[in-house]
Amino acid sequence: MIRYAFALLLTLSCGTERFDAAEPTRFEKNACTLAGEAYLFTYSESVNICGDLPTRILAVSTDGIIETYCVGAPRYEGCAAFIDTTCRYFIESLVDLHEVGRLDWAEDGSGAQGTVDVTFVDVRSGFPQCTSTYEVKGLQL
Repeated sequence: MIRYAFALLLTLSCGTERFDAAEPTRFEKNACTLAGEAYLFTYSESVNICGDLPTRILAVSTDGIIETYCVGAPRYEGCAAFIDTTCRYFIESLVDLHEVGRLDWAEDGSGAQGTVDVTFVDVRSGFPQCTSTYEVKGLQL
């Protein structure tokens, strides 16, 4: 449920904490994510406020560990993943994407879907640029 992809996800307060993902964040997969598999996550904005987000690939190691260069990790309840993470991207300018939401994984591990609220934060100023809601779908590759 990682979008990081999860793919996948941060406990960073926008503009108040330093983003530091020089080392990957490592966390275990949830009960419905398949070890040794990869998932492609796409985002569809509910209302066109902030614009498109890049697709993301979430890779799960054979021992069930997920590594991401985001800050934060999801909290799991069964096949549900609750996200509160921040990832850095270059989308016209350097931005931190603070994502908060929920992804529900299929019990067979074939994919996930859910909704996340994404706040675009300008890296230089630390101020939010916009916030929008995205429908997220992840499919096993």
